[in-house]
Amino acid sequence: MDRKGIFGLLICGILFAAHLYYSGIERKEFLEEQAAKKELALQKEKEEAERRALEGDDVEDGDIGEAGAESAGTPAATAKLPEQEIRLETDKVAFVLTNKGGGIKYAEFKDQKAVVVAGERKKLSEEEIANPKLVHLNRYGDSAIGALVDGGVDGALGLDYIVVSQDDKSVTYGATTPGGLTIAKTWTLVEKTNEASEYLIDLTVKLKNSNEAGNISLKRYGIHAGSAGPLFKGEDLRGTGFFSYSKKLKFKGTNWFGKGFLRGPRDRYEELESDVLYAGVSNQFFATLVSKKKPADATIWAKAPEMSLEKTGGGGKKRFISMAWSLPDEVLEPGDRESLQYEIFMGPKDNKVVRQLGEGRGDVMHYGWFSLISRPLNWLLNFYHDSIFSKFADKWAWGFAIILVTFTIRIIIWPLHNASTKTMKRMSKLQPMMAEMKEKYPDDPQKVQTETMKLYKEYDINPVGGCLPMFAQIPIFFGFYSMLRSAVELRGAQFLWVDDLALPDTVYELPFGLPFLGDPVPVNLLPLLMMVTMFIQMQLTPKTGDPMQRRIFMLMPFMFFFFCYNFASALALYWTAQNIFSIGQTWWMQRQPEVDLKKRKPGKKTLMEKFAEKAEEAQRLQKQGKKPGQGSQPATKKPKKPRGPKLGG
Repeated sequence: MDRKGIFGLLICGILFAAHLYYSGIERKEFLEEQAAKKELALQKEKEEAERRALEGDDVEDGDIGEAGAESAGTPAATAKLPEQEIRLETDKVAFVLTNKGGGIKYAEFKDQKAVVVAGERKKLSEEEIANPKLVHLNRYGDSAIGALVDGGVDGALGLDYIVVSQDDKSVTYGATTPGGLTIAKTWTLVEKTNEASEYLIDLTVKLKNSNEAGNISLKRYGIHAGSAGPLFKGEDLRGTGFFSYSKKLKFKGTNWFGKGFLRGPRDRYEELESDVLYAGVSNQFFATLVSKKKPADATIWAKAPEMSLEKTGGGGKKRFISMAWSLPDEVLEPGDRESLQYEIFMGPKDNKVVRQLGEGRGDVMHYGWFSLISRPLNWLLNFYHDSIFSKFADKWAWGFAIILVTFTIRIIIWPLHNASTKTMKRMSKLQPMMAEMKEKYPDDPQKVQTETMKLYKEYDINPVGGCLPMFAQIPIFFGFYSMLRSAVELRGAQFLWVDDLALPDTVYELPFGLPFLGDPVPVNLLPLLMMVTMFIQMQLTPKTGDPMQRRIFMLMPFMFFFFCYNFASALALYWTAQNIFSIGQTWWMQRQPEVDLKKRKPGKKTLMEKFAEKAEEAQRLQKQGKKPGQGSQPATKKPKKPRGPKLGG
């Protein structure tokens, strides 16, 4: 074959190969197009089947129709739909709903931004620091709020719902389970009546047994009540947990699932509870409450798996809570229908807001034993902020409000402080006499104590009086602590060098760790300032002759320092301010005329006189070899009862 023939044959081969290649591409594109059309047809077929099943004559009257049973389990019914999100918005929150489960995927708060803790800023860009993300509730959940579960919190049905109807205030979803339970869910925004209503959305669930072959028990199913976990590295985990309300709040935190002293870790929680009105989940600052119109018995399911926080929250393993509760204990026969009403609150744990919900839902603040102190303090803090400081000190308003609350508390306990200072001054004048007694009875501490009591009686001094202000402030301190633990109002509030009063005021992190302080050690200025001012206050306080009181006063600054170091800086600000006010009050008292040490006039016995008499009596009986309470008569043994004759062999 000549050169021209070879060249022509080569050209033909190249053209044939190109034809095969492009024909393959066209065929592949054709097959993909056909598959996409087939999938789209299946989706449309499913939507039409579900729509026929849900609409019937009138979906508003719950006539779910007869076609639901036909659609369940068919290829059209089981085809997966792409996710479709719908936003229902108020001025405060956007409820983002999804057809995957037919519920709330998450709630986005328009006035609450994510927290960037100290030490984590270097991991973020300038744009992320300047414009932090908005807070999302239910961000960790693998199920939508309102999604149906089967047999527990892990049993998500995984249904794809179709959108039956939609407007800017409501959306209706529909689906049918493979077992023939046809479901219609209508989500509706609540009409605005107060601030709490901005965080509410109603859910109506209409059920029908479309399975002509058998009954359907509803108690095996439940409704997912959401998930909650810490939003940042330093969040107080004691606020993360699940709860139910039946005449009183029952709360369990993530530590319930952890390993105990005499038990291993718990995998999940399941318990039948009576007359449950609402249930839900919460973290330190936000909560999800799912409420029924009427209380009913329900099984509560919960789990607390571990997760890693995102970079805005820092590293490390934390637990988050996921919870569901059962539907009513009813059985639907073929064709039977059931309608369920729920009200869902997704919002901040703001005491003023949640108490507007009524029906015991204000207890979600979980103030505990100090509720009688925490609630008035929260009201007073908000009153000072809203009525005074928000009008002229917007950025620092909450800090000034905390200081004014502190000043108010100091004014209230001023009579105690005044009486305490006078008592301690009088006790300090007794120290020379007490020193003489110790020299006189060096080997008899009980005699020294007895003579000391006589001195207190003679000069009408109550030695406990010096501790009264401290005793009065401790419950106030813990009430303030309990209130601040969930004071969402302080999130992002600045004051002086503090970027966020709801967080420690960390200005630097040391490259090593220390017990009780953290690893790395954060440098928090306010707790250090609090300890210094507390030492100054102790130095200005008149010294007493009671060694126990002196030890207590010496230990208090260290105890409060460690207690406040990694807590919200608002607590350290409160205690620092009260130390400064106390220093001022003590300084003023020391410049008043000296207190005279006068002997008490005879009259009715005081409590200290009774104590002194008891001490004298105990010492006298001890010398006689008797126990207190035996009196002057010697102890006599009770005669033994004579035994009868021993019988038997």
